[in-house]
Amino acid sequence: MGTALVYGAGYFLSSWKVHALAVHYGATVPYTGVPVWFALGSEILVTGLLIATLYWLAAHPRFKWITPWIGGIFFFVMNPLTAWISGNSANFARSFGPDLFAGNWNGLWIYLLGPFIGSSLAVIAIQADILGKIHLMEARLVNFGHHGRVPHMDDPHFVHEAPEHYEEYKQHLQMISELQKQRTVEDDI
Repeated sequence: MGTALVYGAGYFLSSWKVHALAVHYGATVPYTGVPVWFALGSEILVTGLLIATLYWLAAHPRFKWITPWIGGIFFFVMNPLTAWISGNSANFARSFGPDLFAGNWNGLWIYLLGPFIGSSLAVIAIQADILGKIHLMEARLVNFGHHGRVPHMDDPHFVHEAPEHYEEYKQHLQMISELQKQRTVEDDI
């Protein structure tokens, strides 16, 4: 939407169009002085670290206050380190809009694959407990204060304090799972 506004403003202000064209409508483009694989690696790293950081913070109640702010803080730290390589898009939509209006499709695949691979690796690392115990269902409870439509959270009366009571929580989920299996078997009979 923002790129469309910049593009449209170029029709009314010719100097604006010159500036917008010079920067490819704000497109993220990989630095030409390094191999394209460095840009892809940068996108994978930045997106993976961002997702892992957000999940880790969301799963710990004592960091609830900083979780909404972490995106800005994260890019404040990462931009000087990696922005020169790939532009730190970390979001395909952020790259697609400007490339659409600039007609520049050369490096768009980097900004499609990089965030996808990076976020996938972060989720795999979280599920494998490589980053410690991060319970995704607890993140929703901590940050939104309700069970919502989280899978296996059928008991609205269960009170849980994350993550200190992990074993109790795990037993509760196993009990719900067994009850659901029993209902399925009874329904089949």
